[in-house]
Amino acid sequence: MKILIAIPVINLWSRYTEECLKSIQCKYEHQIMIIDNHSQDETQVKMLELSGQDKKYLYIRNEENWGVQKSWNYAINYAKENGFDYILLPNNDVLFHKSCIDLLIDKFENSDNDIVMITANDIRLECENTEKLFEKNPIEKTTAPDSPHPNFSAFMVRKDFFDIVGEFDEGFYPAYFEDNDMHYRIRLVKKKAIAIASAMFYHFGSQTQNQVSGGMVNSSLFLKNRDYYVQKWGGEPNGELFITPFNNSQFSIKWTKQKPI
Repeated sequence: MKILIAIPVINLWSRYTEECLKSIQCKYEHQIMIIDNHSQDETQVKMLELSGQDKKYLYIRNEENWGVQKSWNYAINYAKENGFDYILLPNNDVLFHKSCIDLLIDKFENSDNDIVMITANDIRLECENTEKLFEKNPIEKTTAPDSPHPNFSAFMVRKDFFDIVGEFDEGFYPAYFEDNDMHYRIRLVKKKAIAIASAMFYHFGSQTQNQVSGGMVNSSLFLKNRDYYVQKWGGEPNGELFITPFNNSQFSIKWTKQKPI
C-alpha cells in the first residue's frame, strides 16, 4: 500500500510548513509532495534541500498560484498514475497527532465503497495550546460516531475518487466553495464523506488562504466564488436546487469549468 501526502503551500515555511512536515507520521509506505504555488519566502530553498536529501519528499514549484483546486487535481491524478492507493490532502497550517494518518487509512480499509472521502478531526477548540494535541489519546474517541461534515483542511480519498465524482472545479479560484461543490457532488452520487473523531489534528486556520493578495474572506474573490456556486447549483450551500450543473441535463455531476464533460 502506498500513500501520497500532498500539501499545497504559499509561503509560511518557518511559521507552519516546517512544523507540519515534522508532525507527519505514517506506518505505511508514503511520499510527501509539496506543491509550491509561487512562494516568495524560503520555501523553495528549504524544499530543494530537503527533496535532494530524502527521496520521500517530492517538490513541485509553480511560477503562478494554481489555487487549491488545481493543486488537488494535480496531486490526485499524479497518485493514480504512479501507483498510490490513497491520497491525503492537508493544509500546511496543520499539525498531526502521531496516529492521525494511520487511523484515516485503517478506516478506509475497513469501510464499504459508499464512503469516498474520510477526513481528520480538528481539535483546536479542545486544546489550550498545540502541545495538548500530542497528549490526546485516540482511544478516548473511538466510540464517537462518524460526522457527516467532512473537514477539507485534511482529507483523504482513494485513487479512484475522480472516477466517481470528477475533478475539483477550478472555477472556484483560488479558494472557497470548492469544498461545498465537491461535498454536494458526493451526495448527488449517493456516496458519503465523513470525519472520524479519533484521527486528530490541529488546524491554525485560513493561513494559506490569507497569503492571497488582499485576503479572501469578504473579498471580491470570495463573493465571485459564492456567485459562481449559486449559478452552478441554484442556491448557496445547503440551499441547492439543481441536481445537474446550471440545471443543464447535458452536464453530469463530473462537469467542471476547466474540463467540461
